[in-house]
Amino acid sequence: MQVVTLVDRSARVVRLSVIVAILTVLPMLVALRAFDQAHAQTFDAVVDRSCVGSCRAESPEVRVEQDRLEKAGLVCSRTPTLTDHVVVEDAKGRASTVTFDQALRRSADGDVWVRRYCSRP
Repeated sequence: MQVVTLVDRSARVVRLSVIVAILTVLPMLVALRAFDQAHAQTFDAVVDRSCVGSCRAESPEVRVEQDRLEKAGLVCSRTPTLTDHVVVEDAKGRASTVTFDQALRRSADGDVWVRRYCSRP
């Protein structure tokens, strides 16, 4: 009889512990959810870091410059790559090829947008 009583008591303790845990955690979750809804900032758009300032579409000259570099045996991509052939576009829509250092400096100054990174395959 003592074994059954011990099992019954253990089951009651486990049930009571689970109920207390649920009743303790549930209000915290509700409070966190309410705080999150009241103070969270949501954004509908993803900011493209390459277009800081006045972002605009690529000019056709970018494609012409890319084609010229690809004919010379380079592979061009939008993915940043450490290379000496970076296609940039200025505010007037003129595309040119500069070194990585120049592209970094000029884009940080806001003079150009980096459009393509071209490197040897």
